[in-house]
Amino acid sequence: MVAETDNLDKPMQSPTTAHPVEGELLLAFDRARVEPTRRFFYDMPDKVAVNIFLIVSLITILAWLTPDWIIGKSLVTRFTWPIMAGTGLIQHWSLFSPSVRNINYHCVANIEFSDGTVRCYEFPRTEKMQGFEKFRAEKKRKMFGDCMPWANYAQFLPNIARYLARANYDYANPAVKPVRVSILKYSAITPPPDSKNWTYRDRLPYHTDVKTIFAYQVKPQDLQKDDP
Repeated sequence: MVAETDNLDKPMQSPTTAHPVEGELLLAFDRARVEPTRRFFYDMPDKVAVNIFLIVSLITILAWLTPDWIIGKSLVTRFTWPIMAGTGLIQHWSLFSPSVRNINYHCVANIEFSDGTVRCYEFPRTEKMQGFEKFRAEKKRKMFGDCMPWANYAQFLPNIARYLARANYDYANPAVKPVRVSILKYSAITPPPDSKNWTYRDRLPYHTDVKTIFAYQVKPQDLQKDDP
């Protein structure tokens, strides 16, 4: 009986505090309903930036891969090329496709002088190098071996020829001047694969086919010494 009296003496709870758990659930529900909208607006700048990056990258790559005969390609690549050059998106797959190279080759330059003599310069050949020397010459191999002999890099040949002429000019003996620089490509057909008679790398055929890929007449201004 005492217990009943104690219960009657307790104050009545108000309706707002009678079910605190339900109130918390309602508050959590309202918050969950508002949070997605709030997160959407908070994350919008990041989403816009990511989508712009993806769209620009896709357009740039598609413009690069579009065949040259497509009308209007040059108009698009005028704007996409700086993006590719600046971000390093330029990729070439000529080693694997569409046409695998079937020749082995190397290049030399003949520097002709005004007294009739000729000096031959052989561009770096990493197949003749070993160890760290080959590692140091890799950039030169890429430029002078993998790129220079082909028509789509012809714009670099005049600069290479001028550099060779100046590098081989003896300023102490100005009477004998370089007058002509010729760049030649020596090559040989790669032997076909033969499981019974393998051709090892150090026994490949000599590069006996020769072709002059560029000839440059040295001008007097090409030999002017740079100011110190």
